[in-house]
Amino acid sequence: LGWRMRLRLGLSTGALGSDRNAVVFDTFVSKGFQPDPRHTLLASVTATGRYGGGALDETTIGAAARYHWRHSPRRSTFIAFGADRGVHLDLDSQLTLGGDSGLRGYPYRFRTGQGRWLLTAEERWFTDWYPFRLFNVGGAVFYDMGRVWGDNLVPVPATPSEGPSTCP
Repeated sequence: LGWRMRLRLGLSTGALGSDRNAVVFDTFVSKGFQPDPRHTLLASVTATGRYGGGALDETTIGAAARYHWRHSPRRSTFIAFGADRGVHLDLDSQLTLGGDSGLRGYPYRFRTGQGRWLLTAEERWFTDWYPFRLFNVGGAVFYDMGRVWGDNLVPVPATPSEGPSTCP
């Protein structure tokens, strides 16, 4: 809980072998709130990318919030929301939704684009069972929902009857 901040700056210049002059940055700010022991809210803002030639390039800006509500020692609710926006993203840094980015039950990189949001809601149950003192046994029911928008630079293979296409 409390404030957490990070700022990293770098310089890309032809004198050091780069193909362009730019300022490279990576920032992160987060704050945690706990009004009482049962409720915790964590919020964060991030920005990463480069600035050169008077414009942002290969940049991602995002915000996220996570809320934990401990109903009892054996039950809790978790809700998370995050949104990201890309600016002039390259093919290898597109924003994705899928199994690797929090949208459980969908394939890796299910959707790809320049912006995304994701909402997750979970109800968690815990037991007193602690086998070999290695892990606690429990269960969860969850719901994930998200969307990607913007240009998709990654071609998606079409089914034989559809012909060539890309993801919306």
